[in-house]
Amino acid sequence: MNYWVLRLASQIAQRLPERVCYSVAILLSNLAWLLMRAKREVALENMTRVLGRADRRDPVVRKKVREAFRYYGLYLADFLRLPSMNPEKMDRKFKFSGWDQIDKALEAGKGVIFISAHVGNWDLGAAAFARRYPLSVVAETFHPKKVNDLVQGYREHVGMKVIPLENAARKVLGALKKNEILGLLIDRPSPEAGVGVRFFGRDTEVPAGAALLALKTGAQLISGITVRNPDHTFSGFVTSHLDVELTGELATDIGILTQRIMDSLESLIRQYPEQWFIFRQMWPEDASADACS
Repeated sequence: MNYWVLRLASQIAQRLPERVCYSVAILLSNLAWLLMRAKREVALENMTRVLGRADRRDPVVRKKVREAFRYYGLYLADFLRLPSMNPEKMDRKFKFSGWDQIDKALEAGKGVIFISAHVGNWDLGAAAFARRYPLSVVAETFHPKKVNDLVQGYREHVGMKVIPLENAARKVLGALKKNEILGLLIDRPSPEAGVGVRFFGRDTEVPAGAALLALKTGAQLISGITVRNPDHTFSGFVTSHLDVELTGELATDIGILTQRIMDSLESLIRQYPEQWFIFRQMWPEDASADACS
């Protein structure tokens, strides 16, 4: 994304009334649905898996994906407005069920790995966490550098400590050693360095880092999401602690624990499929089928 476009859009979003900003976001999202054919087709294919439908042309699938485009536009509008988000406004917009579970997990003294997905508004959820606990998040680096500095600067402005994905190991371990919370989003296909899982009844591969970290450090694993309500407030939910029966074999246990993580995320995404923003091919057989068609 062009740096100056992003900066101008942010300045405009922060000056517009929230209602007007959301209206513009929905209008632009509707245009994106019409013009971004490749993203639309990938999202339709992914949604057929989530809804258990047979055809991407199914009216229900198309309706949910169109809603996903709109929800993603609203997410972007909120992200652009992050620098103007004060603590009082954040308290009004965000309600979280599960602080007691986070507190209990921290009692073990080995840190908490909070696993989430690209659902609703993960940045606002992380900002609310950062008001209560020391929070580090692992984030992809954007290019060029000016864009990355702007995007990550917004996150740091609301209290997150951003760790670049490319050289995360030392800082990640340091955060857990200090009994802090580490936030990770792992609902992205990772065919080259991932671990195989069943997700919505299909085989795919996702990053193994969360499970490996938990097994190596003893950190507690919790998963959850933040979703948008009809009145544009947000609700955060967590699962209970992700207990599994381990074997003692590292490679096997990584697979077992990662599957448990994805099962927990699947159960949450099923409740809010239109708020899951997955515009990349999630299942490799879909990509193979597209290549052969």
